[in-house]
Amino acid sequence: MSLRLSRATLALSVMVLFVALPSFAAAVAPGGSAPATASAAKSKKKTKLKLGCHRVRVKVKTRKRRYRVVCKKPAPTSPTGPTVPFNPTNPDGGVAGNNGLTPSCSAADFGAKGDGETDDRAALQSAIDQCAVLQVPAGRYLVSPHGGAAFDLNVPAGRSIIGDDRETTTFVQTVAGPSVRLLHVSGAGVTISNLTLDGSKAVQTIGEHRAGVFAMDAPDLVLRNVKAQNFTGDGFYIYSGSNNATVDNVIGIDNDRNGITFGGGTTGGSVTGSTFSGNAAQQLDSEPGLGTAVNGLTVMGSRFDSSNDYAVTMSGSSRNTQSTGWIVKNNVINGGVFAVWLTNSEISGNRGTNSSTKPCYYVYRTSADITISGNDCVQTQTSKDSIAGSVLIQGTGPGSMPTNITVARNRIQVTGRPTCFGVRAEGAASVTITGNMLIGPGLAAPGCAGVYLRSTIVDGPLESAIIDGNNIWSWSDSALRLEGRTTPTGSAVVQMLEFNDNVLGDTSSPLVQLHAVTIEADAVPVRQIRTRNSCIAPMPCDNANMKTSALSVAPVAETYGMPHTITVSGTQDGGLLNGTVLVQAGPVAADVAVVNGTGTLTTPADLPVGTYPVTATYAGTDDVLGATANGSLSVTKATTATTLKLAEAKIKVNKSSKATVTVEIVGTSLPANGQVTIKAGSKTVGTGTVKNGKASITIKKFTKKGTYKLKATFTGSANYSASTGKAVKLKVTK
Repeated sequence: MSLRLSRATLALSVMVLFVALPSFAAAVAPGGSAPATASAAKSKKKTKLKLGCHRVRVKVKTRKRRYRVVCKKPAPTSPTGPTVPFNPTNPDGGVAGNNGLTPSCSAADFGAKGDGETDDRAALQSAIDQCAVLQVPAGRYLVSPHGGAAFDLNVPAGRSIIGDDRETTTFVQTVAGPSVRLLHVSGAGVTISNLTLDGSKAVQTIGEHRAGVFAMDAPDLVLRNVKAQNFTGDGFYIYSGSNNATVDNVIGIDNDRNGITFGGGTTGGSVTGSTFSGNAAQQLDSEPGLGTAVNGLTVMGSRFDSSNDYAVTMSGSSRNTQSTGWIVKNNVINGGVFAVWLTNSEISGNRGTNSSTKPCYYVYRTSADITISGNDCVQTQTSKDSIAGSVLIQGTGPGSMPTNITVARNRIQVTGRPTCFGVRAEGAASVTITGNMLIGPGLAAPGCAGVYLRSTIVDGPLESAIIDGNNIWSWSDSALRLEGRTTPTGSAVVQMLEFNDNVLGDTSSPLVQLHAVTIEADAVPVRQIRTRNSCIAPMPCDNANMKTSALSVAPVAETYGMPHTITVSGTQDGGLLNGTVLVQAGPVAADVAVVNGTGTLTTPADLPVGTYPVTATYAGTDDVLGATANGSLSVTKATTATTLKLAEAKIKVNKSSKATVTVEIVGTSLPANGQVTIKAGSKTVGTGTVKNGKASITIKKFTKKGTYKLKATFTGSANYSASTGKAVKLKVTK
């Protein structure tokens, strides 16, 4: 007869064969691992048995006692294939793959109980060592330390540990030493998912290095749907060499240090859809270590809850070794974000409430090219009257100054006690603050401001501050405040300030934002523009906008050698300007005093022929905007007059004579210089060089008697024209 057995009843079929067919008892080894051909104990014929089959056909002929089990289709051997029980005599479990690992196993096959009472460390470690994919049934698995090692369980390369469900499958760390990690990931391509890791901190001693997962030299790690809780150290620690980690939908809560840490010089990786809350230090931290950086990390769509420290920190190791390429985007961040020694990074689209005394966003020391944009942070702290600022950009000295920091299109609101500053830039090199909604607490606090700028370093001033298009409401004292620092070696001031197109207002009663702009005496910018700012009544608008000025320059056209007078006219807020204007006309530049709206500059008479641009610049004052005007100066060639005078009017044949040529530049006292030629008709009889208006020339000998008409011609120059004098008669006799 023929009987078709499904994959699900294969084990039952083999058991029936063991009982009904005694000849198989010696042929089949315990544990399900049988040779392809075995000898029947009581038969002269060979009986073949092939296990590891997806589907079999069993043929039985009872009279001749012949029994055959034939494979119809090979069983799959991939890591998603059948679970193979652990066989102590064959650690590979009978189906080899993945460098000798059993493709898929169950922790129960190795004796793991998951009953919350049995120490399952040895069974779990044995399963991890031998299985590519370890399935962990629901249960509570106690895990003790591994001898003197710094871990409970070691997870080598290429392993996957998959729990039944994060809420039902838990690894619990029993009492362990202060540096023991529950899971130590030591190789590439590891996946851990659907687990809860519990550090049992209530029964542990203090130890900040205990962690749920510690990964070292473990690139391409995947943590998915894992919870790490109650550790005396970090929930997750991604360390040196563990590049391109994927952290998705994990939870790190109630750990005594950080929720998750990236350190030791890791590159790449992502944290998405995860939650970190109630951890004693940071929820996400970076600790690159000396001389290393943490680069290229993307943090998106996650939640970070912190009430006492920074929720997220991004750090390099020094001003010479900066981390770079972070993206922290579209997260819920309840707490502050801290960046130090960081470059080329983005903090955008995040929202949350900050109840700590830390700034919502803090950029510190040698950090550059960081954009903080499109975020929404409400600061609610009530424990301090004044903190550094909701957005703080701070340097500590030359070489440690934040540069090119952009704060744009954020909504920052303070609802608690009077946080002193909305955006504060102090000791920075350059900042741009544009398009933000800055809403203060509406409580009085003298000396504070919605935007506060302070230059603190004489040798490293705040070079550029652009504050455009913001809404600044209800901040204590001023909407914008500038302060400097005077030292025995000089003053630190803002080099360039732009404060334009901002809307300033105060809805408090009584008003607390009493000034639009406050500039301390030691902080007057070298250059500044404050225009088109508007103030919403009843808030005063003092210094919000600078007075305007205007200049004009009349065109000038003169000939060479004549005085060239350039006239500058100026106004100030509709009146006449009084001040100093720099005028530049070609190579000539001079300060011109403009009095009652008019000033003049006379250029040298010998300014060469040409057309020169004229620029007039008024630098402005502390409260008057500068102005610029353009004009032109045209210098044309002057005319000349040439006169010939003979030393003798009558000479003998073959006798030379002398002549003097005088050249005058008409209308000027300037001397002419150039070449002159004397001709008799078309014949040149003498040449010479005019210097300072005169030339002495020897007339050639005449060989024939007669009366000759001599004319002198001056060739001219770039600045004056040529000219020919009147004819002079010379009589030649024998």
